[in-house]
Amino acid sequence: MTERDQSGERRAVRKMLRALKAAGWSVAWVWDGGERSATLGTEAEVMEAVFGLDDSTVTVRNAAGVTHGIYIVLGNADDGSEIIADHGYTEGDPDGFSALMDDIMVSLDGGR
Repeated sequence: MTERDQSGERRAVRKMLRALKAAGWSVAWVWDGGERSATLGTEAEVMEAVFGLDDSTVTVRNAAGVTHGIYIVLGNADDGSEIIADHGYTEGDPDGFSALMDDIMVSLDGGR
């Protein structure tokens, strides 16, 4: 079996993590469908957890303790433009998370 090039997806996840961090969100944990891993992990630990699975949920937390999940699915587009399959947010977007994720997704998609 030939290993698929994940460099575009890795760039996209790294870009997402850094944009979240710059906006005051940190990774609380990565959920693989069975257990949490990379709890409060470094970028490298989060990347390892995400890329060890076909899909995962990255849960982020802000300084107020509010959490949101970002559903990551590998293999949809090699360039990473479709790495974020979904994300959760609060109706009305009081913490700006949905707007932030919209901006991140546009940046990953090259504005398409």
